[in-house]
Amino acid sequence: METDEPVWVGPVGDIIVARLQGPSTPALLKECHDRIVTVVNDTGCTRVLYHMLDLEPSPSGTISEQQALNREIKQLPLKRAVLVPDALLAFRAGMAFGCDSRVFSDISSAIAWLKDA
Repeated sequence: METDEPVWVGPVGDIIVARLQGPSTPALLKECHDRIVTVVNDTGCTRVLYHMLDLEPSPSGTISEQQALNREIKQLPLKRAVLVPDALLAFRAGMAFGCDSRVFSDISSAIAWLKDA
């Protein structure tokens, strides 16, 4: 999964991993969203891990952008875990992704939660 691309999305086992890095922008979030929807449609997988450990904090405008993207996929039965490096991004991720997801600071807990039926 090592890549220099700002967005990498693909299935890893029965989880879709979406790795974002660099500056967080509305365009980056939209690209990630579109790739996730494609993988969900192609594979039927509904568990998504947003790996944001290397994502740089952004203006709060990206929170509303992610909320708008959430509304687009509301009908999909996704279970989403968001992996972040610190409390600031955890707070922002919680606001951006809402109650249909859970925020984590360690990957083992995030994967265990996603795999829990």
